[in-house]
Amino acid sequence: MIEAPPLDFSAHCQVRYIERFLDKGAVLKARRDSNNDTVILEALRPEFEDDLRHFRHVVQVAYFNMLHKVGKFVEGTAYRLNLGVLSVCIDGNLCKTIICKHHTPSRPDPPENDPMEERIGSYPYEELAA
Repeated sequence: MIEAPPLDFSAHCQVRYIERFLDKGAVLKARRDSNNDTVILEALRPEFEDDLRHFRHVVQVAYFNMLHKVGKFVEGTAYRLNLGVLSVCIDGNLCKTIICKHHTPSRPDPPENDPMEERIGSYPYEELAA
C-alpha cells in the first residue's frame, strides 16, 4: 500500500474550475474586484463550495488510484492526470491548475490541395516496377 499525503489544491486551480465548468461570469465579476486567485476563491466559495468539494474528491480519488498503479515512479515529477474533459496538473501533492480539453482549434485545417499529401502514395520504386 502506498502512503501518500492528500492532494492539496491551489486557489488558481479551483478558480479555473469554476471559470471553465461552473460559472465564467461569476469569476469575471470577482476579477473586477481583485486579480488575486485566493481572494477570488474566498469570494466565490460560499456559492460553489459543494461543487468544489465534489471536484476535489474526484481528483483525489483519481490521484490515489494513479499512485496505487504506478507507485513512486512519478515521485518528484510534475505530470498531468487526465479526467475526461479536463486534465489536472500535479506537482508533488499539489494540484496546480486544470486544463480544459474542450476548445476550438486555433488554426484552420490545412487546405485540401496540400502538396505533401500527394507525395504520400508516390514512391520512386513504384515507377520502376511499371
